[in-house]
Parts: sequence; C-alpha cells; structure tokens
Amino acid sequence: MIPTFVVWSQSMFNDAIVYDRYGPPSAVLTLKRLPLAPLAGGRVRVRMRLPR
Repeated sequence: MIPTFVVWSQSMFNDAIVYDRYGPPSAVLTLKRLPLAPLAGGRVRVRMRLPR
C-alpha cells in the first residue's frame, strides 16, 4: 500500500512516528523497512505539506 505522501530523510524513525499521526500504521511500517535512509542521504522529499 502506497501512502499519499512519501518523505525520505536521515531521521527515518523519528519521521515515521510523526507520520503515524497522519497516515495508516501499515504505511509507516513500510517506510521503516525500506532501506531509503542511506540512499536519500540528507535530502528530503515531501509530497504533502505537514505542520511543523
């Protein structure tokens, strides 16, 4: 299942906790399992505006 927004960053686990409030837990678990953190480096891609 693909979430409506995808964000990659170094702090993958911290971000996943925040995204759990906006998306389904299944999507968060998928983000945690994917090895995207080392590939993304310091870049962050956001397809949805989240309150900071």
